[in-house]
Amino acid sequence: MNKKLLTIAIGAALASAPMFANAALTAYGKLNVGIAMIDNGNPSTPTQNSDAIVVTDDASRLGFKGEEDLGNGLKGLYMFEMTIDVDNGGFGSARDTFVGLGSNFGTLRIGQYNTAYKGVSIPTEIFGDTIADFTANNFSGETRQQNNIGYSSPTWGGFKFGLEWASTGTGTPTANQYETGAPATDLNPLNASVTWSNSAFYVAAGYYDYDIKVADGTESALKLSAMATFGAFKIAATYEDQSPKGTGITSATAYAVDTANLAGMFTMGNHQFALSYTTVMADTTSTSDLDCSMIGAGYFYNFSKTNAVKVVYNTIDNGAAATCYGRMGGASATGGSASHNLPAPAAGQGPSGYQVQFSSSF
Repeated sequence: MNKKLLTIAIGAALASAPMFANAALTAYGKLNVGIAMIDNGNPSTPTQNSDAIVVTDDASRLGFKGEEDLGNGLKGLYMFEMTIDVDNGGFGSARDTFVGLGSNFGTLRIGQYNTAYKGVSIPTEIFGDTIADFTANNFSGETRQQNNIGYSSPTWGGFKFGLEWASTGTGTPTANQYETGAPATDLNPLNASVTWSNSAFYVAAGYYDYDIKVADGTESALKLSAMATFGAFKIAATYEDQSPKGTGITSATAYAVDTANLAGMFTMGNHQFALSYTTVMADTTSTSDLDCSMIGAGYFYNFSKTNAVKVVYNTIDNGAAATCYGRMGGASATGGSASHNLPAPAAGQGPSGYQVQFSSSF
């Protein structure tokens, strides 16, 4: 089904909804599909090392969005976005899904969507949605927040800010290897961000806080991102400080974690060359080495603004007790989405891999 027919079909389905009866509908999507050879560094699975070729699918998606002029400078807007499982077929879970109101004073959204905190580092993700995506290595707040009520301001002199709150009820904080076992019965995440940008520079800061009532404390994180463009060169950096706290969270299961990424890209016509380095430092009194680092290198060829091929290499160096894997581990493992279903590495093992990804959007 082509885009025009798909738009007509979805528009007809929404015609009975009064709020969107006259709202212009846009269908859009992106496919990030490729092949990879992954060595997960786990000697217990020797048949799933570098001699195995796997099909990868990194955050492929399909979405529908629209807005309607409500008069007096007010507009209604909506978005429904879902994952596409290209390798196995079918549709997956919902991504950004919300309704909202917009005006010259800003935008109010209600639903599930990327938080203001997560959005701070999105412009700096040179290897985003590939096996070298740095945000998949123990960064906090990388999931879409449910039950979210958020406000984003207009842009004033390059500045923009966002503020969000959600009532999530019973649950646990976003898990990674540094936060397991944290007790909670009521989490009320607060997200905030402020950004400034112009044609050459981007600077942003974000903060989130979880109210963990049973633990009588909070888990918080601060993220700083910056990017600069000088002609054909682009350099980007992101730093995050995670600070679990509270009497109900023991030092054996939670402690501060500092994560940093530095990346660069050189563009020459349709060709782009990129390099990225990420380090994760666990601030713990334990003698176990939980630190890890990741190096990604890539060549991108852009056929057009909507079609590209990406050749990526990624390698991770784990401390003796660390199991970092980025997007090169199993889908059921903690720490971030995976490109495929290979098992996560054993502690101290270093996964690495090559990927050729075809990216197409509309």
